[in-house]
Amino acid sequence: MAARNFQLGEIVGDYGDLGQSVMAIDCTGQTVLLASKRNLLFVNLDNPSQPDRLPRKNVRWDIYAAQWNPHEAKASEFVVTRNQVADVCVRLNGRYEINSTLKSHTRSITDLDWSPSDCNLLLSCSADSNSFLWDTRMPSIPSQTYETSQSCSASQIKWNKVRFVSLAVSTRCWFIF
Repeated sequence: MAARNFQLGEIVGDYGDLGQSVMAIDCTGQTVLLASKRNLLFVNLDNPSQPDRLPRKNVRWDIYAAQWNPHEAKASEFVVTRNQVADVCVRLNGRYEINSTLKSHTRSITDLDWSPSDCNLLLSCSADSNSFLWDTRMPSIPSQTYETSQSCSASQIKWNKVRFVSLAVSTRCWFIF
């Protein structure tokens, strides 16, 4: 298999066959997360030739979505999916640990989006036709649930950054809540 490259502006990274499936950049613009089933790769854009590679153990599923928290107060927090669950993680001193695991979807999570107004609110959507609003301080159950029709699975979800309502975009329908 050929090496995988990524380019961000004038920075080009060549990270071999690590199998990255998702890329996310933190709110400071300094760190890129390249995530895959087997590895989390943290690339400091000031020194992209020496990334921090952290293996993920006992993970059976690929990552379909990853996103850093956009708020500076929680700049080290990020979320990655693995099939129907999402792990809210924090990266400190070259290591990462899972703070909480969000479990309510019954099929693969297809997208995530942090609230632009509250650093603790996260939206997730899934092929199970559900979109969930999570308060990461109370991760055991979603704060709110939004369901599409059964023939309309949600594939993308985004917050409206003007009016701070969320918008879910599906392959067949749109809904606002």
